Amino acid sequence: MYTRTVAALFCMLSTAAVAQAPSVTGQWNVHLSVAGNDRDFSCKFAQDDKKLTGGCSDMTDFSGSVDGSNVTWQAKGQEASLKFTGKLNTDGTITGTVNVIEYSIDGDFKATPVK
Repeated sequence: MYTRTVAALFCMLSTAAVAQAPSVTGQWNVHLSVAGNDRDFSCKFAQDDKKLTGGCSDMTDFSGSVDGSNVTWQAKGQEASLKFTGKLNTDGTITGTVNVIEYSIDGDFKATPVK
């Protein structure tokens, strides 16, 4: 009886842990601010385990990853390449820093899921 109870409890906890894994798949509105310049654009992400694919408007060469609540992606814009490093927050947003690679300038970003 004890073994069955422990096994059932373990299965429930394992299922709950899997169900709570964050996912960033979907459409996102992104606002970034770099050196006093603000920009808004949209991205569409598809998450497959830790791999992040998709794209952002007016950008190419998209690649990214998700590791727990850590989300990173990089894309090439018309004038520069951008690297985003952020966290998936409990409110469903992603916030963090953006680096303009060619100019070594950092800024902030916030991504909000489109519902």
